[in-house]
Amino acid sequence: DNGCTASDNVFVKVFGNPEVYVPNSFTPNGDGLNDVLKPLGFGLKAIVYFKIFNRYGQLVFETNTLGKGWDGTFKGKVQPVGAYTYMVKVINYKDLPVEQVGTTIIIR
Repeated sequence: DNGCTASDNVFVKVFGNPEVYVPNSFTPNGDGLNDVLKPLGFGLKAIVYFKIFNRYGQLVFETNTLGKGWDGTFKGKVQPVGAYTYMVKVINYKDLPVEQVGTTIIIR
């Protein structure tokens, strides 16, 4: 009414093809920061599998539960510092499968 104006900016990010992200390292030391390794991403509908293998090719963790991750243990024993291979397959919000293989490192 008094001739005042205002403006604002809004940042909108559009995701094309949803991707899955698995951190390249984590620190399962119980400090509440980066203690669990799990697949992350926007638009993830379900996890078909998330598998972790040690350097000998032994399966040390597996889940198909969204939000569940690996705490760096195997059969109740803390696993050593080093590189581990992961395989993950998720279903995105478009009902399309997304697969990824990579490595992660335990840092203590």
